[in-house]
Amino acid sequence: MQEQYLKEWMTFIHHKRFSISTYQSYSSSVEWFLKRAGDNPKDLTYHQIRTILLEVKEKNTCNAIITAIRQFYLHIFNRELDYRQLPYTKKQRKVQPIYSNEEAIKI
Repeated sequence: MQEQYLKEWMTFIHHKRFSISTYQSYSSSVEWFLKRAGDNPKDLTYHQIRTILLEVKEKNTCNAIITAIRQFYLHIFNRELDYRQLPYTKKQRKVQPIYSNEEAIKI
């Protein structure tokens, strides 16, 4: 069953004429997800999807997979995933140092 979903997905993104890198990213992300999703990915709950995504360590990779999964569910299962239930991971921002007047002059 998963092979059929993957085949439909590959056909869909091929017809959308995505760039090669987007095509490769979306296909590998959905393939990775489907391997972990079990026999019926169509009926997964948000909690189950989030549990699968916990395996991903890199934030940028996780966000790329989330984007691909959202598109996959929308176009293959006609199910729009609520972005509030499946949010992107936040990137950590570096806090800029605050210098005293003397330190700023030295720089």
